[in-house]
Amino acid sequence: MIQAVKKKNKKVDVHSEYGFVEMISRWMKDYEGVAELEKGYQEMAEINLGLSELCFEVESEVEQFFEQQIAECE
Repeated sequence: MIQAVKKKNKKVDVHSEYGFVEMISRWMKDYEGVAELEKGYQEMAEINLGLSELCFEVESEVEQFFEQQIAECE
């Protein structure tokens, strides 16, 4: 008997020769991969946030500098 399981918008055939433990093991490996990806995206988000804060600070300093220059010219 062959059962079809929907996974990531694709059908994956699960053969009856696979035992319950093997199926759970495969699903857990998929879950671990997702958790690892999630951790990587979270780390990248923290890096991006730090870079954006740094760039915002620098941009603010540049804006203040040019505002001073304009004020002196007037």
